[in-house]
Amino acid sequence: RIHHANAVFTYGRFNEFSGSVDLDDANHAGTTVNVEIKVTSVDTNSKDRDTHLRTPDFFNIAQFPTIKFASKEIKKNGDAAFDVKGDLTLHGVTKSVTIKMDKTGAGKDRDGRDLIGFEGIVTIKRSEFDMKNMLQGIGDDVRLILAFECIKQ
Repeated sequence: RIHHANAVFTYGRFNEFSGSVDLDDANHAGTTVNVEIKVTSVDTNSKDRDTHLRTPDFFNIAQFPTIKFASKEIKKNGDAAFDVKGDLTLHGVTKSVTIKMDKTGAGKDRDGRDLIGFEGIVTIKRSEFDMKNMLQGIGDDVRLILAFECIKQ
């Protein structure tokens, strides 16, 4: 989400992504999280806005087609909470961020496979990722929410 015109939050999502979680319940330090997002799949429920976001004014998908996150360190921070520190690469810039992750549950899918869910939130400044267009009108702070369900392999 991002603040638009200092008035309202505008929400978007990415519809195409992949990733992996190598979960080590006995040693959380051995757990890894890797995510890759196809920026072209940005979806804010406005075709014109999405087209503009893909241009060099914002994401510049021709030059920077993916967003990547790779964990470097994971610390347990409560019964089902984790601090996941890693490298976020966005718009050709890589920065260290810490995502506050929560285990949202575990269960089985209709085929009997084990599932586990997580959700995490981190706020970044888009200017730190060389995305400086329209900072006054759109805002600098972007809240990223990472929610995913994993199937045990």
